[in-house]
Amino acid sequence: MGIIGCVDGTHVKIVAPRKEVQHLYYNRKGFYSINAMIVCDHTMKITYINAKNPGATHDSMAFNMSPLKAYLEEQHLNGRRNTWLLGDAGYALKPYLMTPFRNSEEGSPQRTYNKQHAKARSIIERTIGVLKNRFRCLLQF
Repeated sequence: MGIIGCVDGTHVKIVAPRKEVQHLYYNRKGFYSINAMIVCDHTMKITYINAKNPGATHDSMAFNMSPLKAYLEEQHLNGRRNTWLLGDAGYALKPYLMTPFRNSEEGSPQRTYNKQHAKARSIIERTIGVLKNRFRCLLQF
């Protein structure tokens, strides 16, 4: 199989929720949002989306709490060990989730891997950009 997609989170602005839960939705960028986790394939087709997490939730936590992670873990435990998602450095390395090496040295195999990883993963950034430009309400109020 190989790489089945790329994963990333994106913030969708919302109106301030009720006072008791505002702290859950106030994100690090300084506004209230929902953190939507999106997976796309190499053709920019969105294959999975989970928009259940408040904006203060880190991307890796959103992934860890998702049915997608449970599904990938189950597949891995059942012997399907040749499929991977690509995630950025905010995600934890898993047998089914490839992330970049931290602090790779210039000219090293790790740096080469990181460059190829970033090149392949750029598709999710473009997909999110296209989605938000097509549905402008996702950009702002």
